[in-house]
Amino acid sequence: MSKTMAFLLAAIAGIFMGSQPAINSFLGKEVTTKLAVLISMTVSMVLMMFYNFFDFSFDNVRKLQYVHPFYIFAGGIMGVFILYFSAKVIPVLGSTAAISIFIVVQLIISVFIDHFGLFGITQSLISIRRIIGISFLLIGLHFIVR
Repeated sequence: MSKTMAFLLAAIAGIFMGSQPAINSFLGKEVTTKLAVLISMTVSMVLMMFYNFFDFSFDNVRKLQYVHPFYIFAGGIMGVFILYFSAKVIPVLGSTAAISIFIVVQLIISVFIDHFGLFGITQSLISIRRIIGISFLLIGLHFIVR
């Protein structure tokens, strides 16, 4: 994949990440937050099932029995909580404040993941530039949330 395509896909993901919590929150007001998350996860699952089945490659499914360590499956559990918590906090904090908190915390956690090379990520040590960047993010978050 080219860097240009990677940037484009990252931008599209950002649009979706910025929109999904508000959409799920809106759906949660119409039904319940729990049902909104269930609907969102079910739609995601069905789409990914179709995407995987139309690939006609079942070799990867067979590899599941050899996947280690077991905690790498925690992403699905985390996804449920991400959807649920975001749908619950958007009506209270507003979309801008909530998503700003999500982004700042994600970036801080990402710096630690990179620094320690966790989860198979290539290690990238914390630098003074990153610390300054995080400081600016925290200052910006302060202005957004106030």
